Amino acid sequence: MKVLNYFSCIILALSMCTFQLLGQNEFGVYEDSKFEPTTTWPYLYGNFSAGAVFNNKGNTISYDRININVNNGKMHFVKDGKIMEADMLTVYVVRINDDVYLNCEGKMMKVEKETDNGAVVTLTEIDVSKMSRSNIGYGTSALASTQNVSIVAVEGNIGSSGAIPTTLNRNLDEAKESITDGDPLILKYTKYLVVDGLLIPAKKKDVTSDKRFDSGKVESFIKTHKVKWNNTDDLSELVEFLHTVTNN
Repeated sequence: MKVLNYFSCIILALSMCTFQLLGQNEFGVYEDSKFEPTTTWPYLYGNFSAGAVFNNKGNTISYDRININVNNGKMHFVKDGKIMEADMLTVYVVRINDDVYLNCEGKMMKVEKETDNGAVVTLTEIDVSKMSRSNIGYGTSALASTQNVSIVAVEGNIGSSGAIPTTLNRNLDEAKESITDGDPLILKYTKYLVVDGLLIPAKKKDVTSDKRFDSGKVESFIKTHKVKWNNTDDLSELVEFLHTVTNN
């Protein structure tokens, strides 16, 4: 499935946006760099911080407070003191502090490295499998584990295990009161390659079996360059190579 393939210009536009960042200790609890999402605050950042969004109409819009939900990968923002969820059909790229996120198939993925013809991105999400096997109070099944993540602005499903109650439109001040009450979430980080607008899991079997590329040349490149699948620089070089061996 194709994703946004002209985000270089968008990232440049967002980098030119100027806005005042909110204090990193707004809650008096965590610095964002040290924050770990919890069942009562399933967000990438400890604060709803100032940021900017490039939308489907080609406009860059500044927001006072935005965040990324780790349950469904969607952007949440604050309007009139309440937590709201963005229409992901209209969101292309999001910038929060110095981080840039690309909307890939309805989920905001962090841009780890941009190339001339794509990017390496990472999806951060809840690891339901590990949560269901843990002994820290999540329950004995994936369904039980999902039911714990329901206090703050969470909507939809985690995997296919069951629906989570929708609590959007919750007052931000009320949400902040419970920020330290939850259990830590177990997260997983999945890297993807964005090549000419195509989203591909950053795994050898997925790349070499993708019929949109010349498999022989791809396998030769991976072997010759000794590509390490957890190395962002190696993956960015692979992105550029894949651009040159696309089957038309």
